[in-house]
This record gives sequence, C-alpha cells and structure tokens, in this order.
Amino acid sequence: MGKKISLLVLCLFVSIGMALAQTQNVSGVVNSEDGQPVAGASIIVSGTTIGTYADDYGRFSLPNVPASATQLEVSFLGMKTLTVKIAPYVSVTLLADANSINETVVVAYGTQKRESITGSVSQIDEKKLELRTTTSATGALEGAAPGVQVNNTYGEPGAAPAIRIRGFGSVNGTNNPLFVVDGAPFEGNIAEINPADIASISVLKDAASAALYGNRAANGVVLITTKSGKGSTEPSVTVKINQGVYTRGLPEYDTLNPDEWMEVSWTAMRNYAMHSSLKLDQAAAGTYATEHLIADYAKLNIYDGANNALFDANGKLVAKRKSVYDDLNWFDAVERTGYRQDYSVSGSVASSKFNVYASLGYTNEQGYIVASDYERMTGRVNTSFTPNKWFKTGGSFNASYGIQQYGYSKAYGTSSGPTDLYGAAKAILRYTLPYDENGDLITQPGGSTTNTYSIIDEWTKSTDERQNF
Repeated sequence: MGKKISLLVLCLFVSIGMALAQTQNVSGVVNSEDGQPVAGASIIVSGTTIGTYADDYGRFSLPNVPASATQLEVSFLGMKTLTVKIAPYVSVTLLADANSINETVVVAYGTQKRESITGSVSQIDEKKLELRTTTSATGALEGAAPGVQVNNTYGEPGAAPAIRIRGFGSVNGTNNPLFVVDGAPFEGNIAEINPADIASISVLKDAASAALYGNRAANGVVLITTKSGKGSTEPSVTVKINQGVYTRGLPEYDTLNPDEWMEVSWTAMRNYAMHSSLKLDQAAAGTYATEHLIADYAKLNIYDGANNALFDANGKLVAKRKSVYDDLNWFDAVERTGYRQDYSVSGSVASSKFNVYASLGYTNEQGYIVASDYERMTGRVNTSFTPNKWFKTGGSFNASYGIQQYGYSKAYGTSSGPTDLYGAAKAILRYTLPYDENGDLITQPGGSTTNTYSIIDEWTKSTDERQNF
C-alpha cells in the first residue's frame, strides 16, 4: 500500500513539472527613445490573446506565456509597433511614428490633429523644406501651399516674396499676412531667418485665426516653427552645403541691328517731314531725313561716310559701319552668370530634461544682373529645460546680419527714366557703345537720356565689374 502511494505522489509531481514546462514568465520595461517610460503601452504575445499593459513606470509582467510563443508585439498610440523576441526579461524602446506626427499641425493656439481642425490650414514640414533651395523661408510656399499666392516681384537676391492669402483687400492698409515665429509676431524681414533652421510652416487661411490675433490676421497668418533639439543625449551635428548658378530664364526679344535701326529711323524722319508742318514732298522729305538724322536724332555717326551722305534716295545705307562698332550689346555690360553659395552647420542634443539646438549659416548670392547681390550670416540657439512635470523654461536667440544690393538706382529714382540696370540697358539703343576705347562711359545721348547712362555708370563703377569695349 505504501509503495502505491509513493508512486502516485511521484506521478503527480511529474505531471506538475510537465505543465510548468509548457508555460513561462516574461517581464520587462517599455521606454521611449528619450528614455522616458511609456505608461499604458500594450504588450501582446504574438498569435494569442494573452497580453497586458505597462504601468506608470513602463514595467510589465506576463505570467503563463506559452512555451511555444517566441515574440511579443509592443505598441502605443503615436509610436511605431515593435515586435521583439521573448526572453525572461525584455527591454523595449519605442520610436515616434512619423506618420502620426505629420497629422499634427501647428495652429494659433498650440497644436491639433489635422482631422480635428475645422479651419483652412496648409502646412510645409521639414522634409519638404529641405527639398527647396531658397534664400527666404517663405519662398518654400511657392507652389506648395494651395490657395496661397507667392509672387517674387523683383527677383533680386535676398528679396522676400510677396504672399497673398486672402486676396488683396485689407483693413490695415497692407495686403501682407501676419508672420508669427515660435509664437511671437515677427516684424522684420522674413529673409533674415535661415530656412535651414525651420521645422515647419503653417498657413492659417480663414478667419478662425482672428480669435487670437484680431484684425492683424485679416490677411491670414504664417506660423513658422524653428527647430529644437531632438534625438538622444548623444550630440548630433549636421552640415549642409548648397551651390549653384543663376542665368536668365527668358531671352531678350529680337531687336533691330544698328543698320536696320538707321534705315527705320530714316523712314520715320522722312514721314515726319512729309506730314508735319514742313509739308515736304517725298523726294524733299528724303533729302531732309538724310541731312538731319545724325545731327538731330542719332547724335553719333558710326559709319565711314559723312553725316549727310549715308543713304541713297530710297533710305538704304550706302556707308559701311566702322569695325569698332561690331558689338553693341548693352546687356553684356549689365548681365553676368550669377552664383549662389549657402553653408549651414547645426547641432542638437536632447534628453528627458532638456534639449538644445544651435546653428550657424552663411549665404552669398550674386544675381545675374550686375550689382544685385545679397550676403547673410545667421546664428540661432533654441533651448528648453524641464526639471519636472510642472515646470518648463527655455529661450530662443537669433542673430542675423545681411547686406543687400538691389541692382537699381536710388539716386536716380525719378520718373524721368528707368531706375534699374536692366531697364537702363533696354532703354539705350544698341546703336552706341557703352564705353569708349579708354573704358570711360560714353555720355552722348544716342537716342536716350543722360540719366539712363548715369545709372549704369553708377552701379558698374561701384562694383568694379565694368566691361571695356
């Protein structure tokens, strides 16, 4: 009898051992990439309904996990689901889900999920900004924000484009939107901000933003958020280099060459003599045009004949142009191949208690019009410090230094003639040379005004890029 009881007890212990061998205990902890516990994270044994949630410290425990199970699925809202191998103790680090982050947009009063916003909002995120090579931050909005008109009116380097969000009407005497940078209204030149420092741009296009900004938001609001430190406690450094050239996109219209211009001008002067108060017949009017064209209009004889012996009776040139006047292109005097160089270096570091972002940038642009230049140096430091759950402080510092040369004359900004180099070159007839054999500006009117010549002389001399012809 005693032997039977001993055998029964032995079989009982063996069966208990086999049952225990078919299950296992698994415990662990779930943290975010910055080392913070992920409270409420879901942990499920793959292929089963066995699971649990992490506590306030990110810890979890799963008893009686089937011995045949090999993987755990760990997930949390806003983070990427992670599948890990089962072990007696598992440490899991969840990463932020970029898709969930993109669904959150910056609005006037914080951030919201895109699907919960009833107003009209367009957003350009950091990835899209990196694909745009632009000097002004708002230049990235061109063609990327529906319903937003971005017009680069002048095109000179360093000029911020004009932005029209809600048409051209205004209660403030201006059509420009309100710019808000990191929560504070920005009154300076938006080109002073380095685009490499921007994390996102949101455009508030409807009247909802007036609830916070009042009538300053009548033309819409452009919210710019600059970068902050991210990643782990290990510092990261980013270097960005952009270089390129500028050329004119559209060629100049075909123009008359000097010989064609002379013959057309002769016909015009003959017609004037026939139909003005002179009332000359056609033959006499032709003689009048031959004798007066150089003296009264062209002011410069570039041919090998006398002033009054350049044309036949039908207004065709009989003289030959002097060889020095083979190249009469005024645009060569004011155009060049532009060059752009942009350098930026930034560093960031972050943890659960703080984050720091710092950057330096240098931009140098030379437009394809002589004397249209822009040079900018920027520096930025963004910091945030959170010692505990109820206290957060930080600061933002931005410094910018820029020199801009517009390529048009302020000294001659009157209605008597063009004020920009391109307009001056277009106004001066391609019948005359820009400079004489000594490299001095030719100031004979030649069908234009002294004002026009002075504009070109003023800028080309100031930049030491004058070309000798």
